[in-house]
Amino acid sequence: MQMVYFPDEMSAAPVIRVGWLDRTVSFTTGTTDPIFIEKLLSLYQCRSNQTRGFHLCPFCKEPKFGIPLVVGGQQMKMGSAEIHLTHSSGQTFVAPDLIYHYITVHGYKPADSGPR
Repeated sequence: MQMVYFPDEMSAAPVIRVGWLDRTVSFTTGTTDPIFIEKLLSLYQCRSNQTRGFHLCPFCKEPKFGIPLVVGGQQMKMGSAEIHLTHSSGQTFVAPDLIYHYITVHGYKPADSGPR
């Protein structure tokens, strides 16, 4: 199943989409702050909008359903939910749960800009 693509948004909108990537559209790459990655992992305990199936990573040469991830000793599979984070400004950032895989395996670098 292919995931829907949205360009990364950094605006004053109440909902900001980040990490909705597609192989036909280039994305920013680079090193992501390890503290950001650690905080991102903490959000995996509260994933939202769980689906019945899995999205495949569009960048893996041999994609598989349900990319494994261990967080806090708990085994889970990525590719079937969203990560939501609501900032004190009221803005909610929404990302596919594959965002961790995109960052750590494919070098995706989310924008440094935060809520405005």
